[in-house]
Amino acid sequence: MVTFRGGEPDKTRYRRFPDRSLHGQQDDFAALHEMLTRRCAASPTARRAAGLLVIDGGKGQLAVAVDVMEKLGLAGIPVVGMAKSRVKHRGEELYRTEERFFLPGRKNPVI
Repeated sequence: MVTFRGGEPDKTRYRRFPDRSLHGQQDDFAALHEMLTRRCAASPTARRAAGLLVIDGGKGQLAVAVDVMEKLGLAGIPVVGMAKSRVKHRGEELYRTEERFFLPGRKNPVI
């Protein structure tokens, strides 16, 4: 987890959340659910300080984050999913797609 204040990284507030319930399994959705639940349930002051939650991922990861925030009574904090660009093929040519931002309740991403 990274934290920004005033648009600048606040490295003193960066955190790692080793998984406790996955037992070595690779499940991005479950790991995200566990991390957000632990982070938001642990510190009432941290919950109030969040102005925007940016999730690394697309629709699926965004849905997990929105679900956790609603269950914890934090639906007022805006959440967005950010999917990085991808390399694609067009015949012999390679090109990169744009980054995409997924917003709750919106079908298509913002490019």
